[in-house]
Amino acid sequence: MTSIEIAWILQQISDYMELLNENTLKTNDYRKASKLLKKYNGSGYEFIKEYSSKRKHTFHIDVIKDIQEILKTRKSKRLFYLKQKIPRNVQGLLDIPGIETKVIKQIYNTLNITNLHGLEKAAKEKRIRQLPGMGSKTELSLIRGIDLLNNPRNIFPLGMATYIAKDFLHILTNLSNVKNASIAGEVRRAQEMIEKIILVVKCEDKELTARVLGKHPLVSKVLQSNSQMIGLLTKINLPIEINFCRDNFFFCLHHYTGSKKYLDAFFKKLDTANLNLTNLDSEEDIFIRANIQFISPEIRESSEVLEWSKERSIPELIELEDIKGDLHIHSNWSDGVNTIEEMVEAGQKKGYEYMAITDHSRTLTVASGLSIEQIHKQHQIVSEINKNLKDFNVFTGIEVDILKAGDLDYPDQILENTDLIIASVHNNLRQDEETITVRVENAIKNPNVDILAHPTGRILGRRNSTLINLERIFSLAEKTGTALEINSSPDRLDLNSENVKLSQKYEIPIAINTDAHSIKSLQDIEFGIKTAKRGLLEKQSVINTWSKEELKRWLRKKK
Repeated sequence: MTSIEIAWILQQISDYMELLNENTLKTNDYRKASKLLKKYNGSGYEFIKEYSSKRKHTFHIDVIKDIQEILKTRKSKRLFYLKQKIPRNVQGLLDIPGIETKVIKQIYNTLNITNLHGLEKAAKEKRIRQLPGMGSKTELSLIRGIDLLNNPRNIFPLGMATYIAKDFLHILTNLSNVKNASIAGEVRRAQEMIEKIILVVKCEDKELTARVLGKHPLVSKVLQSNSQMIGLLTKINLPIEINFCRDNFFFCLHHYTGSKKYLDAFFKKLDTANLNLTNLDSEEDIFIRANIQFISPEIRESSEVLEWSKERSIPELIELEDIKGDLHIHSNWSDGVNTIEEMVEAGQKKGYEYMAITDHSRTLTVASGLSIEQIHKQHQIVSEINKNLKDFNVFTGIEVDILKAGDLDYPDQILENTDLIIASVHNNLRQDEETITVRVENAIKNPNVDILAHPTGRILGRRNSTLINLERIFSLAEKTGTALEINSSPDRLDLNSENVKLSQKYEIPIAINTDAHSIKSLQDIEFGIKTAKRGLLEKQSVINTWSKEELKRWLRKKK
């Protein structure tokens, strides 16, 4: 039995112990052992020997005894008895994708919710956000996850698929028989909706790999398993395909990343028959040997990109490391989870130079929008925080609602004395094209508005875009100097890649932001970068690739 298989059993034990409020230290020991085993290269017996020694006695003795039992019988009596104590419906709450056990525990113990129906009802009634450490994003994740369990579908948002794909990749890279592995297909190309997760792997023992992955807690069925690939179906009906690389890994990765149109063109337009694609040290080697420009995975969709590659006319696309700050962030002053100080510390750890705290405005009461008095208090706190910071700046900000007729939620005096103003539409999203377009035009004519956030208002898989005429908005934004946002939240990705391409016909600054409501959501910036790359966006067009001095100058000029 592999270390990862033991880890999954210990993970279940720790989840059930946490739900039952059993000894916290002991529960944490089971969870810690599970995490270590997921990364452990040796056998379970070696793990016991290492962590039972006097030099390294790390866990409660029951953890070691349970690992010994699992190795001997391939089962756990403790897990069996814990399952008996928890109603089956409550166990089902742990199957909601992307939701941590501590969230379910708090909901179960505080609200006494015992089934998916009750949890969905509470989330829709906005009762979850009242609990400590939770917010509107938690409710959205719960509603989306429950919907995926209750209503199987054939297409899934990129964020959800990426979360699952990374989990499987983590397992593959920690199996001792695996030499190399990577995410490929639609997820690697960052399509906004995904039909299937594809991974590629180079390994020595294919049967072992197939056996382990087939036991993954998210897997409901093994669809296919042979010497070439493994086909799995997850509990939310999302298929996963793991392809074994027989020859060079990087050739295999390139093959399973590109779309069919791209690959057909690759083999037709290039003299691949006379191209040496063996002994590749990287994916870049393929393009070097073909004497063409490297094509980023995100844009390997069409045949056209190969023509650009041959002509070496692909622009130098923005990269994650180009981002110097995040300009759309919420704190626990409105509907965020973390304090301003915690968000700032997290931004510093990411190596940023700056960030803007942009809590909601007063009309959005459902998100605890700030009163004018609260705005003044928050600005004072940000000023005090900045006094204690070196090489980092926190901008005061507001995500101000664009009201029904296009006026803004605060008087100009408040907006003028705030570093950065984001304007956005949250209500009356079903207005006709002319009404909603004029509404947004009125807002961005206000010289205090720096960024138009999530311009089309869509939520992937749940809410369509508004009828806004983006070309009119782009044309006006070019005149006003207003930036348009690529909202990196995996539920939005708004602007999408096609609209990013369209925006480049105009001289419009772009902001790539996370709209983070927690520290964890700051990492969503990767989805915005991938969307930008699919839209062929270059670094110089993005305001949060600028230094803080450049950004300050732009904001002053904008006012």
